[in-house]
Amino acid sequence: LEEQFDMDLDYPNEMTIHALEFIDFIGQNDKDYLALLTTLYDNLPQYANPKMSSKSVVVRKPTINLLGAATPENLNMAFPPNAMDTGTFSRILFVYADKVQRRMLIPDPLDKEAEKRLVDRLTTMQREVKGAMTLSDDAKIILDHIYQSFTDLPDPRFNHYGGRRLTHLIKLSMLYAALRLSKEIDVEDILLANTTLSIAEHYMPKALGHFGRSRQSAIAHNMLEHLAKAPTPVGVPELYRAFMTDFTSEKEFSSVLFELQTAQKIRLKEIPGTDKVGFVVIERPMDEWLKPLIEQTAAYFTEAELRDLYWRTKR
Repeated sequence: LEEQFDMDLDYPNEMTIHALEFIDFIGQNDKDYLALLTTLYDNLPQYANPKMSSKSVVVRKPTINLLGAATPENLNMAFPPNAMDTGTFSRILFVYADKVQRRMLIPDPLDKEAEKRLVDRLTTMQREVKGAMTLSDDAKIILDHIYQSFTDLPDPRFNHYGGRRLTHLIKLSMLYAALRLSKEIDVEDILLANTTLSIAEHYMPKALGHFGRSRQSAIAHNMLEHLAKAPTPVGVPELYRAFMTDFTSEKEFSSVLFELQTAQKIRLKEIPGTDKVGFVVIERPMDEWLKPLIEQTAAYFTEAELRDLYWRTKR
């Protein structure tokens, strides 16, 4: 119809994908599919690919959101080893969820009133928050300061992330403004977005586990997970017995253990009540500059999240 009536419609083609299992949607090491999603992510004025079928495929202003869940092991299978050197990683926010602290056999039913308030809010947002968003003058100053002062993440797997961080920050700021039913991004929105993003960045290496090019990356990740869950430091004999089937020799096990120590992923610590030592995982403390931001935005986090953040910042 658009061709017949010579119409020039300027609407985006939007799609939101919810993948309970990310790997079921993305597949394993599908480089072509990852390249396609990477291109679509950039929200170009038009995406065209004449090779996909007998007719040219044209998508105007592709706007795609993808929300999926995966374990570090599945991410290792989903992404090819060279994905770290592409733009794919920089376009994804890996949000890490720690192990469940409280077990509930049968969860309580959802609060119907809270659910109704949430639905009403989203409906109001959809109805009222339309059109282009703007930045207040103060918000521009804060946003520029954050942009200029940001330093790259210490994990080399995110070397290309810094170039995309401003895009992520602006998108999150837009969301916080929309929650206020406003089309103008203010200082509060920037600070909340930056705090949220910074906390996510702090845990992103844990979300990937020990993902990398090495054949032993998956084994090293499993060892780190085992040590992190252990209530006390784990001695070398116990650790070897737990993972002996993953190695071809004791020499290979010792090599991985040495690499984890050299990379400062693990360290030796005295086992309580004994004269022996064992290995524990080294947790990276929260950056100093994040502490005041967390205090300013405390009202937006749950008690459990605050306890975890407080413990990390006091270490």
